Amino acid sequence: MYPAPESLFAPTYREARERLQRAVRHANAGVDTHEHPGPSIDEHPLYADVVRIGSHAARRVLLIVSGTHGIEGFAGSAIQTDCMERLSASRLPNDMAIVLIHGLNPYGFAWLRRVDQDNVDVNRNLLDHAAGHAENREYDALHAALCPLDWNETTQWSGEEALSEFQARHGRNALENVLARGQYRHADGLFFGGRAPSWSNRLLRSVLAGLGRQVVRLVLLDIHTGLGPYAACQLICGIDEATPHAAQVRRWLGDAAVFLGPASGFERLPGAIDSASELASPWLEFTPITVEFGTLPALEVLHALRADNWLHQASPRPDLDCPIKRDMRRAFCPDDPDWQEMVLLRGRQVVARALRGLSI
Repeated sequence: MYPAPESLFAPTYREARERLQRAVRHANAGVDTHEHPGPSIDEHPLYADVVRIGSHAARRVLLIVSGTHGIEGFAGSAIQTDCMERLSASRLPNDMAIVLIHGLNPYGFAWLRRVDQDNVDVNRNLLDHAAGHAENREYDALHAALCPLDWNETTQWSGEEALSEFQARHGRNALENVLARGQYRHADGLFFGGRAPSWSNRLLRSVLAGLGRQVVRLVLLDIHTGLGPYAACQLICGIDEATPHAAQVRRWLGDAAVFLGPASGFERLPGAIDSASELASPWLEFTPITVEFGTLPALEVLHALRADNWLHQASPRPDLDCPIKRDMRRAFCPDDPDWQEMVLLRGRQVVARALRGLSI
């Protein structure tokens, strides 16, 4: 019997963490807690938790990450807690382990934001900042319209008009690519990748480095929401489609999975989490997979992000029950039992397929 969705999808970051901790205690799993510098939403600190099921000598590891994009952590936390309640070390092969990073960006999780406390998009931050950053001149031209100083009907309309004009001239795919590849010039803007390694970046690198030199196969599931049709699950594998490894992974992920290359239209994004493959040892077979669950239409999601960006520029500690924050919840974690059930069902399937892939 599977747990009901409402028992796994928490209403707040704090409750999500408490539910995971109860599952950890029940499974008698190991956990390392990492305190975040804040700011907190209350008198209690913010934390990211790293949980391990299985032997520290395991040569095959499944790493499941939630909350890379803060508010998207509600779905990831539900899948992780469900995984903890259903699996145990006794059910894993002796040389296999599951590692969870719960709330990689706890600030964004707690404050219902996609970014961290410095407005950094963690999934655009994993790169060599000392080597400089690529320009995004198309975003530069859109920045003022996307991120106005005032948020009212006029500025909202002007931003939507600027996006419509860009899309009419260059096409929808061009607009999506401009936003997806991030930018490194406007610290107050959308999709800002930062100018130095973020706290979450450093934590992820520490976890990867701490897995052990004995690990030879690593599958990383990074769970996201807000992209794609409502409740649909898209698997984006950070491997070039032309490599032999892509063919192997497709066999256990299924034909619906997409890989990087011309056929899929997906390119490796600067600073994205699959860039962590650069840290992998030469002998390590690394398979990074972004697990995306769709919510609202893309322009509605973007509208929610624009409003949230303005809100935090205007007030660092806004009311979490204000209309803008309610729109963020709808955009990234709909309060809909059917959506939540679909996320859990597909999440269980993806975890099972990842474990199967590691077992081959």
